[in-house]
Amino acid sequence: PPGFNLIPLGFEDDIRATPHNTNPADQNVVKATIDLIQNQNIDCGFELGESFSNPVLKSFWSYMESVSLGMPLQEDELEDNDTELHVEGILVSAGEQIKSRQL
Repeated sequence: PPGFNLIPLGFEDDIRATPHNTNPADQNVVKATIDLIQNQNIDCGFELGESFSNPVLKSFWSYMESVSLGMPLQEDELEDNDTELHVEGILVSAGEQIKSRQL
């Protein structure tokens, strides 16, 4: 039925033991990373899946419209991608914190 997920789990003899991590993370790096994460913000009113469009679906829909209406494909509409990373903005807001974590 819709919404029903069946996830197979391994038997006990199928599960391997993981090696113990003998190199714990440096506490300064952990604190600096926590600081970076806590200082990032997402604008209020953000809803996952609703606040931005899916570029693949937008491209597909534009193609379907152009074929069904017999019109040329609008390439300028396909360039608007809300999911693309804005590297310059990230570096402006968190550049110093990122540089402090580089090894």
